[in-house]
Amino acid sequence: GQKIYVDSLRRNIELRFRIWDQLVSISKDSLSLFDNGLILQNTMILGSIVNESNEIRNHANTVVETYISDTDSGIKMTGILALIATLLCVSVIIFTLFKLNSEVRNGIEMQTELTRKVQELDRSNAELERFAYVASHDLHAPLRKLYAFSEILMEREKNLSPEGIDIITRMHAFVTRMQRLIDDMLEFSLNLSKVERKTINLNQLVRNAMTNLTVSIAESNARIDMETLPEEIIGFDSQLNQLFQNIISNSIKYSRTGVPPHIRIRASIVPGSEIEGVKASDEKKKFHKIVFADNGIGFDNKYKEKIFIIFQRLHGKSEYEGTGIGLATCKRVMENHNGYITASGRENEGAEFSIYFPVI
Repeated sequence: GQKIYVDSLRRNIELRFRIWDQLVSISKDSLSLFDNGLILQNTMILGSIVNESNEIRNHANTVVETYISDTDSGIKMTGILALIATLLCVSVIIFTLFKLNSEVRNGIEMQTELTRKVQELDRSNAELERFAYVASHDLHAPLRKLYAFSEILMEREKNLSPEGIDIITRMHAFVTRMQRLIDDMLEFSLNLSKVERKTINLNQLVRNAMTNLTVSIAESNARIDMETLPEEIIGFDSQLNQLFQNIISNSIKYSRTGVPPHIRIRASIVPGSEIEGVKASDEKKKFHKIVFADNGIGFDNKYKEKIFIIFQRLHGKSEYEGTGIGLATCKRVMENHNGYITASGRENEGAEFSIYFPVI
């Protein structure tokens, strides 16, 4: 609308100047001579210019008033929206504070309950420790007496029949096995309250375990090849010594007839995601992987989980000595060190035991 008025105004102004030029040309000879028609036309054009200017001004006023009205409405609407948004934000803040307060209360209650459970567990562990000590003492005493009485019987009764001697011999074997079972059960309980964690050199611990097994290694003509192992592991040296001793003695015990045991120990660093059965929280961590590989009788790989269950055996008691607690103890030790132990086997080819320690 503004453009239409301006275009019309421009044309009238141009026409006005042309008429003015004509008037000037006519009045060159005499200032008193004027063309009435041109003067009338010029007057009309000037009137049109004035009218169109008024229209432009009026239209501009209308536009400004409309803009002001729209702006006022927008300001009012903005204020309303701002108020609504503020109320919503306040409501959200109040709701969040209420939920947070509720969660804090629940967290405090859960922490209190957890503390109570931990105290109960500590009491239970202390009672279990006392029970294990008493049970060990009370069970060992009658076994020792039974063994001693059977010895006395064999010494005094020289005329025992072969059957009687066989019965007493078996009795000795059963008593010895029962004593070993009691000792292994006590080892499995692994009291952690009396030892402290410290930095451990695994190379030294494995050598200590090999020293403790010197007789078994010599009798079986076993060969052990060991790579350099991690020198800084945080843990309990007595438990780790038992761990390595159990794994090495296991490889010696389950060797193939006529084939000297050959145990290879190697180390590497692997991501937690490589470990079978790893916890989700450990997937991105780094672990020291220690592998014990032997050339023994091995086992069917479908039993790789079963062998770590206490009292579970893959062979009869008459075939191989043992109580079925050794590997269960190894698993318990690794759990105490926030680590893992896995196994894989191939029948008549050998077995591999992999243990994983968190990298510090």
